[in-house]
Amino acid sequence: MTISLQNTILNAIKLSLEKITIANGYQSDVAIVKRGVRTIDDMVGALPGLTIWKEKNIREDDYQTGSMSILVLHVWGFCNVDARNDDYDNLDKLVADVEKVLTSSTHNPTYYTATFIRDTEYFEGGPEDAFGIFDIVVELKYFYNFGSI
Repeated sequence: MTISLQNTILNAIKLSLEKITIANGYQSDVAIVKRGVRTIDDMVGALPGLTIWKEKNIREDDYQTGSMSILVLHVWGFCNVDARNDDYDNLDKLVADVEKVLTSSTHNPTYYTATFIRDTEYFEGGPEDAFGIFDIVVELKYFYNFGSI
């Protein structure tokens, strides 16, 4: 597994997520995008916020010169919601924006055809929570040559 290629992919996806702004045609203005497993505490004062982290790398097929693999990523999103008034629009808009940017030839030009959105889980927040959270599982297929780091 080539670590530098995985870093290249993750950095490209992170840059794509940073393109989520109203000026770019999205419904949200993402304030911060981080890498790694983060919590709402890492997003204080910077909502909506996103974090991207890799769960695993699945080797699909080996060839004489390399391997076809699937990089499993998670995109966690954090945003303000108004649970007391059943208003989760910000959460739904941010999920839609993440899906749109990941499949965009403009904002994810290198990997949009290899990016597949799988599952999305939500925590909508309750009356005592001023925020909602989601977890989007993304699979990204790529080929790498053995011995290339």
